[in-house]
Amino acid sequence: VSGDGLLHEVLQGLLDRNSWRDASRLPFALLPAGSGNGLTKSFDSEKLEVSVYNLIKGYSQPLDIMSLLTKDKERIYCHLAMFWGLLADADIESDRYRWVGPARFTVGAIVRMVNLRSYRGILRYLPANESNLSPPANEAETERPPHRHPAPESRVCPEGWTEVEGEFVLFCAANARWIATDVCIAPKANHQDGSMDLVWIERSAVTKTDLVKLMLQVETGKHEFD
Repeated sequence: VSGDGLLHEVLQGLLDRNSWRDASRLPFALLPAGSGNGLTKSFDSEKLEVSVYNLIKGYSQPLDIMSLLTKDKERIYCHLAMFWGLLADADIESDRYRWVGPARFTVGAIVRMVNLRSYRGILRYLPANESNLSPPANEAETERPPHRHPAPESRVCPEGWTEVEGEFVLFCAANARWIATDVCIAPKANHQDGSMDLVWIERSAVTKTDLVKLMLQVETGKHEFD
């Protein structure tokens, strides 16, 4: 009984164990009681009574897990999305507004758009196709959850990968459509297809007015990106 945060912490402990394979087969029942509840929304079970019904009936579906390696070589597992820039800032800095419930994310986003930041970085990604999609983790014989395509450590972009360098306002690698009940960041995402949906905005391509319009559209998933 929680939001997405508690499930995130549980996954860190389970997938870091030598018995991660057994843990990956455990069914989880998430009853939405947090600020965001993005995963239950993506599963079309954001209403508490629907989640309870699914729990009683034992309904389940697969869920991909993303792996993130920090510059300090810390391994982090993600089930919903990984953010950088505006969304991450709004999430972290809105923690002080938890008393307003889910609206804290809206408040945090408004504050950040008024005082807009950008971050310089390099994005490299491997476009998904049928030949490079990752297999289900329980089909791979490894001591740790497998990585079909580890992130390149070389300064040279590998063949087949795409590189984007610039000033970023927002970046998101989404595993699910919804990251909160009112934020559909990746309308076409599928949480069990072995790929991530990437969303990013470069500072040179957007104004504060554009961002406000975008955030309003994101609430329903009607936004479009080039």
